[in-house]
Amino acid sequence: MKLFTRILLTICFLSLTVLAQTSEGPDPNILQIAGNRYMKAVEIYSEDGKPREAEMAPKLEGSRTIIIDLDLGESEAMTFVLVPATYYKLKVEQQYETSLTVMAEGPHVDLTNWKHYTSPWEALKPAKKNTFISQPVEIEKPEFPKVVTDEIVEAVTAVVKAWGDDDAGAEWIELAKQCKSADEYPCAVSVNQIRLKISALVDGVWEEALVIRINVPMGC
Repeated sequence: MKLFTRILLTICFLSLTVLAQTSEGPDPNILQIAGNRYMKAVEIYSEDGKPREAEMAPKLEGSRTIIIDLDLGESEAMTFVLVPATYYKLKVEQQYETSLTVMAEGPHVDLTNWKHYTSPWEALKPAKKNTFISQPVEIEKPEFPKVVTDEIVEAVTAVVKAWGDDDAGAEWIELAKQCKSADEYPCAVSVNQIRLKISALVDGVWEEALVIRINVPMGC
């Protein structure tokens, strides 16, 4: 009887331990992708190989897009472990997008919904099977479409009008008038988004399976 009691207590202890471990919920950095015929899940890790903080966890939009918001100073080099829904040969390509920002020695207005330069897609080599690492974009002078001062002022005006603060808006409009080009202070151009496109080889044709959008903080 004593032996039976000990066994019963051991089973109860193990059950409680499992419940305690699972009560925290699923890992927010492992995204299960429902409704995607190509991808079952994606595991995402920071540059140091560790999971990201829960509040900065990636977000799944629908079944074809993952959004990641980087913190200021956080590296764009991230590890992605892809779990196909079935056996598919996968490839990953990367591109980046630049936007214009207007700066005021700290604060800045980012025109991320305006004009952009978008780089060509470049294939990433796998770190190992179905594991890829996004590459930081290190360019001395980012490209951007040619724009004139009046266009910049018009774009900034459209953004600040939505604030409902005429005084603050007027200050930013005056700063925009000082921009002689996209890359002359108080204007500057920098990378605002890195995109990864995952494709699966189906009957000899590469089909888009998933896009990962990495939003990069702008300004100084």
